[in-house]
Amino acid sequence: MRNGRWTGSMAGATFCLAAAACSLLAAPASQPAGQAGSASTDEDFRLDTSDYPPGVASLAQYKEYLATGLRDRETRLKRAGSGPEQLAAALDLASFALIQAAEPALSRAWLWGASGEKSDRAVYALAVAGRALQEADKARRPIDSKAAGEAADRTEVLSALLAMETVLLGHPGHRDAGLQAAQQADAAANKVPQGAQPGWDLLVAGCLLVDGRTQDADLRRQRVLRQHPGTSASLAALLLQSASLGQTGNFAAGVALISEYLQAINDNDRVARSTLLLVKANRLGAWAAKTSQSKSDLDRRTAEDLRKQAEIWRTRAKDSGPDVLRLRSILRTLEMEQP
Repeated sequence: MRNGRWTGSMAGATFCLAAAACSLLAAPASQPAGQAGSASTDEDFRLDTSDYPPGVASLAQYKEYLATGLRDRETRLKRAGSGPEQLAAALDLASFALIQAAEPALSRAWLWGASGEKSDRAVYALAVAGRALQEADKARRPIDSKAAGEAADRTEVLSALLAMETVLLGHPGHRDAGLQAAQQADAAANKVPQGAQPGWDLLVAGCLLVDGRTQDADLRRQRVLRQHPGTSASLAALLLQSASLGQTGNFAAGVALISEYLQAINDNDRVARSTLLLVKANRLGAWAAKTSQSKSDLDRRTAEDLRKQAEIWRTRAKDSGPDVLRLRSILRTLEMEQP
């Protein structure tokens, strides 16, 4: 398996992915990604700030960092000459757009089901990435060198990432988009560094679950469990099992799994704990929303009890918070050194 010049740390990345995925992937298959029952954006929570770049200390500064990063890379591409210079600039732009600029919205959609919170930056970042990858493809064709081969690999991986992010942000555009994105990602899997393979499998599983393909997603989850026992990746796969149970209507089992994971989390790991508490609250809320659709008075009373439980766990999450896990760590495994 070729790693090329890929860089990044995998530590904790797959745990972050699955914990974030739980609330999104409980949504019925007919809903776009991001519409997860009663889950909604909660201003009392924020994405973990510990991974901000040097010199960035606030959310406002981070937003400016992302805007400036996109703008500077777009300018670099416009001013680049032909050949290798244009190729490097195009890939740098696509990478930044997908791995950094779109990440906050992607994390919020997965964490909170924030389909109503349209992010202009994320929509713009996906469009920019698509154009940049087209430029990269054209720029590398005349280049007959090892660098061109590495660029082709990188273009293929970033294109698959673009397809998956488009699905997971709820802009698939056509039926079976999740399956097609998963198939594209599988075709590029041998270009992904070995350390990022568990996270890549879980992203694929997420796309499959968005399309309601729970059995296919479960096979991917089982592969992670089989190949990476006792790791954070295996815990991530178990959390995806909770998501799958919720999607098939077995909310009780999904909530029970999250409760079990919460008991194993160290109290000092506040980010992981507050995330799981929030996910549990959202899962209970989705369960309540489903139960309230019944015409039975007993079911409606049960739904009210579930809503009360959801608020209790949301309060506990606020007390543990405000930071919650984000997807930046898993996306960073796909970063590369720049020429």
